[in-house]
Amino acid sequence: MRGLYRYRDEIRKKIVADLHAPIAPILLAMVLGESGFLTDEIRDVFTASGTVHILSISGSHLTMIAFFVFGLSRWLLVRLPATLLLRLSLFKIPSQWAALITAVAVIFYSLLSGMAIATVRSLIMILVCLFAIWIGRSNNIKTALSLAAFLILIMQPAAIFDISFQLSFMAVLFMVLVIEGAESCSSPLAPSGSGQLTASA
Repeated sequence: MRGLYRYRDEIRKKIVADLHAPIAPILLAMVLGESGFLTDEIRDVFTASGTVHILSISGSHLTMIAFFVFGLSRWLLVRLPATLLLRLSLFKIPSQWAALITAVAVIFYSLLSGMAIATVRSLIMILVCLFAIWIGRSNNIKTALSLAAFLILIMQPAAIFDISFQLSFMAVLFMVLVIEGAESCSSPLAPSGSGQLTASA
């Protein structure tokens, strides 16, 4: 964690040194979740435009990272040499390995951004969905997402009225629907719940 915080501090110093107001404060808020540099004028502009939520790390940020990393990882994995791909497929299929890689990436970014409450909520949702893919339950991924939302609401019932919770839920649901759409267009073999193979990646 100490090394991670040093890396975070280096990013902050680089942004502050290379950029000027109002770009630097906005970028610090959007990338590192640091809103202390934002002025009232900047907040008012984003509030008036209805986009103030992008100034905190939440579902939209983590979903973009998860979507990009998952898609890129899966694309690279299916293009591995045939012998290596077959060896990996003895344990998990490309989508499942991509889910594991994506989980590491979103956890790393969540820690880097400071683990705010909205970030943690989004992280839980994404990790539950990725876990469903990892254990071969991608056909029940909406159930997994509902379970994540249920667990969050048990711990914090008022979150249902929070715009960041609503945006996080919708962003992750969008990622799920896109992944399902991509999987329906492909035909690699994937394990079903019974341990047999199905035509879902």
